[in-house]
Formats: sequence, C-alpha cells, structure tokens
Amino acid sequence: MSDRGRTIADSSVVRALPAAAVVAAMVVVARHGGVSYGDLGLYALRIVVAVLLPGVLLSRLVRSGRRAGVEDLAVGFAVGTLVQLPVWWLLVRLDVTYWVFPAVVVAVVGLWPAARRRVLAAELDATPLTWSASVAAICLVALAWLRGDYLRWSPPEPGAVHNYYGDLIFHLSVAGNAKYEMPPTLPQVSGDPLYYHWFAHLDMGLASRMTGIELSTILFQLWVPVILLAGILIVAACGSRISGRLWAGPLAALLVYGTGEIVMSSWTARPFAPMTQFFSWASPTQTFAVILAIPAAGVVVDFVRRQAGSERQLWLLGVPLFIGLGLAKSAELPVFMGGAGILFLIALLRRDRPLTIRSLVAGVALTASFALSVLLFYGRQAGGLSLDPLFTMRQYARVYADTGMDPSASTTAAVLAVSAITVIWLVSVLGRAWGVVLLIPRWRTVDPGLVLLTGILLSGAGAYLLLFHPGGSQTYFMISAFPLGALASAWAICEVAPRLGARTAAVIGVLTTGAGVLAYVAKDAVGKARPTEGFIHQVVFLARPLIILALLSAVLVTVVVIAHRHGLLRDVSAVTVITAVIIAAGLTTTIQYTLSKPDGTSVAKLRADDSKTLSAITGKSVEAERWLRDHSPHDAVIATNRHCGVEQVFPGDGPRTDCNTVSFSVSAWTERRVLVEGWAFSTRTVQLQIENGIPYQRQPFWDQQLLADNDAFFADPTAAGAAELCRAGATYAVLDRRYQPDLPSLEPVARQLYATSDVEVYKLPC
Repeated sequence: MSDRGRTIADSSVVRALPAAAVVAAMVVVARHGGVSYGDLGLYALRIVVAVLLPGVLLSRLVRSGRRAGVEDLAVGFAVGTLVQLPVWWLLVRLDVTYWVFPAVVVAVVGLWPAARRRVLAAELDATPLTWSASVAAICLVALAWLRGDYLRWSPPEPGAVHNYYGDLIFHLSVAGNAKYEMPPTLPQVSGDPLYYHWFAHLDMGLASRMTGIELSTILFQLWVPVILLAGILIVAACGSRISGRLWAGPLAALLVYGTGEIVMSSWTARPFAPMTQFFSWASPTQTFAVILAIPAAGVVVDFVRRQAGSERQLWLLGVPLFIGLGLAKSAELPVFMGGAGILFLIALLRRDRPLTIRSLVAGVALTASFALSVLLFYGRQAGGLSLDPLFTMRQYARVYADTGMDPSASTTAAVLAVSAITVIWLVSVLGRAWGVVLLIPRWRTVDPGLVLLTGILLSGAGAYLLLFHPGGSQTYFMISAFPLGALASAWAICEVAPRLGARTAAVIGVLTTGAGVLAYVAKDAVGKARPTEGFIHQVVFLARPLIILALLSAVLVTVVVIAHRHGLLRDVSAVTVITAVIIAAGLTTTIQYTLSKPDGTSVAKLRADDSKTLSAITGKSVEAERWLRDHSPHDAVIATNRHCGVEQVFPGDGPRTDCNTVSFSVSAWTERRVLVEGWAFSTRTVQLQIENGIPYQRQPFWDQQLLADNDAFFADPTAAGAAELCRAGATYAVLDRRYQPDLPSLEPVARQLYATSDVEVYKLPC
C-alpha cells in the first residue's frame, strides 16, 4: 500500500465507515420493521449509557495488558450486560430506576483516584481497516438472513391478526414478568417458580422498563439483531485476542454467522440446517449466551496459559461470568466443564504439572458455578435430561434413511442406517469446525487454550449424541459449544495456513467463488426429490453435498500440488483450499436460505401465513390486554378462560390431554401473572412426560381443583365462584371471546372495565 493509501486508511473517518455501515443497515432494517426513530434513539441511548459505559469502566478495573480497542468495547458490552443481574436485583427492591447505576459507576471511578488512573491507563491498539471491514461484512450478511427469516415475519404490532412463532410469545411473557419481578416467576401459572435460564428475559424487560418501548417491539425487532451483532463482534474481537491470530476471530465469526451447514439446497435443509439462522431468533437465550461465553472462555484460556494477572481475573471476572452464563443458558457450563476435563486429561498425559493444576482449578471454578446455578436457578433438577445414546440420530434414520425400518431395533440395517446418518450429520453440521482435526498430530504441543476450546466442542457434540430431552433440548449442548469450536477451528487453521498476501488472497477468493458456483450448479443437476425407498439411495442422497465437496476439494488440492511443483501458488496450501471449499459450501447454504427460502425452513413465515389458527394474535385482544396492563398494579393476578394454544378443545370438556397448552398470550401482553393460562413449558410437565409418556404440551394440569374452579367461573359466573378465584389470588379476569364465543358475560358478578370484540376485561369482587 502506498503512503497516501495508508494515510487514508488510518484516518478516523475511514476507520469509522465499517461500523457506520452496520449501524445504518440496522436502522434501515428496524424502520422497515415498523420501529419509530424515537424508539431507535431510546434503545441506542440505553445500550451506550447503561450497558457499554459502565461495562467498559468496570472491565478496565479488572483486566490488564494491551488489547485492541474493539475488544475493549466487546468485553465491556459483556460486562455491562452481566452486572445487570445483581444491580437490578437490588434496585427493584429499592424501587429505583436503573439509570442511576451508570451515573454511580461514573461518579465512583471519577472520584476514586486509583480507579480513575487504572481506567485511563488502559493501553488500546487499533485494528486494521481490513479486519473491521470483514467483520462488518459478516454483520451485514447476518442482518440480511435475520431480516429474511425472522424480522420480516415478526411485526412489533399484530395489526388485525398475526400468527407469531409460539415460543416467542412465551419469551415475551417471561420478559414481561422479569420487567417487575426479580427473580421472575412462571407468569402463566401464578405462584409457580420459574426454573429456567431467564437472564435474557431480564435484559429485555429491563430495556423496556428503562425506555418505555413496548416489549413486543424490543423482542420482535430490536433485541435480537443487537444481541446477534454484538455476538459477532465479541466472537471476532475476543477470538483474535484469545488466539493471538488477527484473522482467527473474523474467520470464526464467519464460520458461525456467515456460513451455513454443508447442505447447499432444500433437499437436505432438514434435519441438518439451519442451525445458527434458526436458533438465533427462535432461542433468544442461546443468542444471548454467546456474549458471555466467549469472554468467559477468554478468562479460562488466560488462566491455563498462566498470563500475568490471570488469577485475579479468574475470580473477579471469570466466576461472575460463569454464574451469569449458567443463568443465560443451562447448557453452557456443562460443555465448559467438559472442555476443562479434557484439558485436564491432556495435561496429565503430557505430564505438565502446572497445566494439570491450573486446568483442575478452572474445572473446580466452573463446577462450583454450575452447582450454584442448579441450586439457585434450576430447583436442583436435571430439567428432564436422560441418557439415551443416538436418540436423535435414530429419529433421523426413521425419517430419512428407510421409512419401513425401526431404527430402535438392533438389526444390521438399523445399525448401518444410524451410523450413516450420524457420520453425515457430523460432517454436514460440524464440517465448519474441521480445523480441529489439524491438532491431532501435534496434540502434545498444542496451546492449552486451543485444547480447551476443542474439548468444549467435543463435549457439546457428545452430549447432543448421548442425551435425550422431551423437548429436544439436548440440541443446545451442541449449539452452545459450536461458537467456541468454530474459534478453535479458525485458530488451528490460522496456525498452519501460510501468511496471505493480497495476491494470494485474491487467488483464494477466486477458488472460493468458483467452488461455490460449481457446488450450487452441481446440487441442482443431481436432483432434489428425496428417494422414499432403498437404503443405499437414501443415504447417498443425503450425502450428495458432501460427495460434491469432496470431489471439489480433491480437484483443487491436486491443482495446488501441481502448481507447487512448478513453483506457483506457494502461499496456497491444501488446508487453505479445503477451508475455502467449506466456506463456499456454507455461503451457498446461507445465500439460498436468505434469498430463496427452501420449503420448510422459514418457520416464522409458515406461522405468519397461517393467521386463521386460534394461536394467532389479534389487534383487538392486544388492545384490551394492554389496557389492563396500564390500569392494574404490577402484582395483579389475572384469571382467564384461555388455556389451549391451537385446538379449540378445552381442558374442562373431556380428557385433559386433548388440549395443546402452548398458550401464553394473556400473560405476554398484559405483563401480569395469570392464575392458570398455558402450562406446557413448566418444568413439571417435562418431568410428567418422563413419568407417564404423555407429550408435555398435552399434560393435564397438576392442580385439577384450581383449574376446575377457574373454568367453572367463566362457564357459570357466581359470587361463590368469584370468591374461590379471589382466595386463589386472582383480582382481574380476561374473557377471550375468540377462544370461547358462547360464554356468558361475567357481569354483574364482576365489573366490566374494558371490552373489544375479542376480549373482555373484568375486575373481580375481591
């Protein structure tokens, strides 16, 4: 680069362009989603003043050493998010606004000379413009698929009627409870504890309470993109710092957020894809956990490497991060513990006594944090997990390998089918983490941090393959481990790949583009219709993307080897070529997923298209329920006639298992606890499924007398019935006419406060 080019690249205006492009894109996407400029400004103010500012100041008090400015901001965001947990616990009891907290932090740091000197003495380095531009490009790709898959189909207001993805209404309900209660309880069944990872909901509820923005606007349009893009920045910035390789961070972010599974088309879109794209919005808790998991991994890596100040950092920053991580996602700490255990075993095999001791200490800190999380947040329960090796693979084999085969049988055909599906899944889903294979020949000398991250990946994949959960939650062990495994892969690749110049990078870009185009053309040429019989045909069909990529890799590696013999492409290695092919295949999946929407992948769109179902939300019901929210105390309890989310079959009208109890709309939009609404996601229902085999969505309510009293009042309102509800704690009643149009009015027993064509709101005579 010429001197003039370097001067331009080093200018503050040019350096700010990548970030400015991402912010501008976020504003455009949010405006298209129906968010006002006022709400955008308030949400941005809250992020900067209440999260970043105190987070950066507090993290600088604990951390030491030189670091990149962008990593300082990334960890500051994580710390600012983390401290919300204890601070809001205190402030909600004092009835003090959270806006006080950043002011207190700034005042303390400013007035305490030692703290002020430490904060101002932080040594920060600038990152190259190319690094910033690459991370910004990944952010834009992620924002594109998030808009196409989720934001577009999840308006902040339902309009006349809109059918949201059902789990999102549950998250909205819990966030509404966390807005006022600390710790939150199960809002759909008043008085029941919430044994759940609710840290993300606290973040949403606190944001709404601080800014006055509707929770639906926050969840459906603002929170997910902000947390998702923060995760990309944290993976990239912390990844570069942890690995000591500048480009390992962006490569890891690309592998997690930019490239999809190695499937490349709709004919294998299920069951293997899309992992990141779907779960980034369908499981907000998973997206939220990443922003704590990567800094937590950085603390452990520093400790096992014996970095200066790492002992102090482990206890002052690491343990709080571990506890917060345990509350952010219950699957996170177990995979960390598994990674620490594998590192401990490797240290023993290496006969490295200092590493053995440090890995043991880190494992003890993680295990103690996990035990504390289970004790405080999860009611000392396993949450329905049980050992059932290859359960998920057996189910995939039942559907995708041979429709007439029983994969649970121990026949040769069953074993072959499950084995084939497992291998295809491992390569298709975890192929992006292929770099960890490069560690095997040199396992005795590999950096302890790289061993830890690889161990976390192996623990997550192992838990997914060995465990069973009635709701399929064993998946989250693998998803929790994947960002850390992708970082391990990127780190390993950057260690062995030659240093890239501009010319070599251009060659690799051409190879990647060519491989992607060839893969895309090839996958259309081989057909899309899945065979319905013939074991070999079905397995080959599922493996076609992998066969195509293997052939492409073989051809390109052969070209590189021949070029090396002629003194050409010395900076392009076989590792580089294989990585380029995998990225090309993953980008092909992402592009198709974003633009063409293969059938059955856009779950949010499928729900939005089905607006006639009873689970759809109407504008009239939201209007009445919000009226009640605005005219009732925060601790009000509501009785409702609505319990079923889909079928119009009521729990009191026959077998209790006829009702799909995924119904959370009343508690979601009123932001109040409900005496008995839908109980599908209670911890009790999962445990009951294990005991009686009835799916958790259709489990009978455990307090039949309370349910009978509740439903009897709506069917035949009497003073005695109202008194029973009052004794149970209810003070208001919401009658959903759309759900049960023939029910009588609750007057004169209860006083009608508000009514629309869909919902009537009453005050009980308590």
